[in-house]
Amino acid sequence: EAGRRDAIVSEAIATFSQPGSSVAVIRPSGTGTTSGSGFAAVSAGGKAYLVMVGLPEAPSGMTYQAWFIRDNQPTSAGLMTVDQDGYAVITNASPVAGAQVVALTVEPAGGSAQPTSDPFALGEVRPT
Repeated sequence: EAGRRDAIVSEAIATFSQPGSSVAVIRPSGTGTTSGSGFAAVSAGGKAYLVMVGLPEAPSGMTYQAWFIRDNQPTSAGLMTVDQDGYAVITNASPVAGAQVVALTVEPAGGSAQPTSDPFALGEVRPT
């Protein structure tokens, strides 16, 4: 599992330097008590990576869910599971063309169709 995670993190970092890619630095939003920070990288070809570090396990019965937001419309990027080192990674996270923000929320186990809580972490998507 750690080897797979490290490979995904390496691919995500490599995506940062590719022409035409977009990145978002994700930081705590101040609306919750959850810590953790990280980044999202989307290649010009549309492959997306989300990498978070320093996350505690989600509360019992809850899960972390990532979102791509365009014009205030969130689209799920997938659920994030935290490993024992506090890392959570998603690859091929269904990026939304023109997304302006990446956000993370705490959702009921299994995820939600739309966010049910304010984001605990946010990042603005910018071209590299």
